[in-house]
Amino acid sequence: MKYEIAKDLKFISDLMLFSRDFVELDGTNDVLTRSYVWGLDPSGTMDGALGVGGFLWVILHTASGVAAGTHFAAYDGNANVVALVSATTGTETVCYEFGPFGEPIRVTGPAANLNPFRFSTKRTCNTTELVLYEYRAYNPALGRWLSRDPIAEIGGVNLHVLTMNSAVGKVDVLGLISPRDPRDPGQREEYNPPQRPNPCCCAKPPCTPKVSASDAGSRPGVFKMKINGSLEGCCHDIQIRWTTCYRQRGQFGNLPHCNDKWECDFLWDANATEGAWAIGIFIWYQTCESGHWQKKVVRLGLYCHIDPVFLEPLPWPIKYKWICEP
Repeated sequence: MKYEIAKDLKFISDLMLFSRDFVELDGTNDVLTRSYVWGLDPSGTMDGALGVGGFLWVILHTASGVAAGTHFAAYDGNANVVALVSATTGTETVCYEFGPFGEPIRVTGPAANLNPFRFSTKRTCNTTELVLYEYRAYNPALGRWLSRDPIAEIGGVNLHVLTMNSAVGKVDVLGLISPRDPRDPGQREEYNPPQRPNPCCCAKPPCTPKVSASDAGSRPGVFKMKINGSLEGCCHDIQIRWTTCYRQRGQFGNLPHCNDKWECDFLWDANATEGAWAIGIFIWYQTCESGHWQKKVVRLGLYCHIDPVFLEPLPWPIKYKWICEP
């Protein structure tokens, strides 16, 4: 099989903003071909959605006719680019429609193949139709990743599935979310203890929680937390649930592998350079108080974030460390 280079491009990108491309140059003569303008993403920040959304407009410098010039981007609810509108005429120059797995079912308009940012605001290759995420390439025609999950079966036995086969209702921002990945947690679990007869009588005083939460040695790639102290007194049907909320994605849910444990650890990207997690701990119990069984809950929390550690000489290199605090 013989390959030939059809086009050679040079990119000017911002490595601190998920390698967002700002300028494309012809690799042969350095002629400016495209330039991009980025703004606030769906989180209301420049980087809160981790590279999804925020694409404002593209300038096609070497195009001709109605495809030339500046084109503003329009989105659907999942930050997929669905249209471009000419800044000169106000007419639609591109229209994209996607199937349930991101496969293109409509690519029309004079500038349709000139704009690379489409599904999930990721670069799409016109030749292969692969969607190029930061960590993996996605094949929308097959509805699967081309490479295996970087954390292997810790993320589930299906190493190539996209967003639990729910690309319509979920968004993968980097190419890392898999069915059992704790970054995409399940629903919160309610406390349903067994019914105890009233009136109650307990030889010990009502349950008194004397607990706190602290970091237990988190490091890049792994969060590790623990509960300190104990529940003292008449404490029954104790249930411990660990939850997580990733601030930049607004996801919240239970970490089932930590159920009823006093320590919990879960994985995250070891190469991450930003992000903030809120770790919530719910300790439910029943106690006999004033002659009746009553449900009680203790809520503990930790806030974990990544801080850069700048080394001499500036600006490189930079190391990052996890900081977890109440």
